[in-house]
Amino acid sequence: MYEKCDALLQMEQLFLQEGFFDEEPHPCRVIFCDREAERIHLISTEAKLPRFSLDAAYLCQIETEEASVFCRGTIVERYENKAGKVVVFAIKNGFYKNV
Repeated sequence: MYEKCDALLQMEQLFLQEGFFDEEPHPCRVIFCDREAERIHLISTEAKLPRFSLDAAYLCQIETEEASVFCRGTIVERYENKAGKVVVFAIKNGFYKNV
């Protein structure tokens, strides 16, 4: 449903006291959205993988042709392969439309 849509990932909360809070939004592209497992697989178009913390809560905003939707969650996996820099995002509490 959201495949090939542009997305922005932005850190909202850091779980570690001594960690680095990254205020910068990171542009990505959705490559796969698994609604059953509540996971979004994204390709990072600019940021290097270490910028994405596994110990933080993120806001993911997806731009579709019809509307802009967002969800909150955490990054559960990050790796690099032939496709690029992949970030696996675990959704918490579903999607919401921006009004």
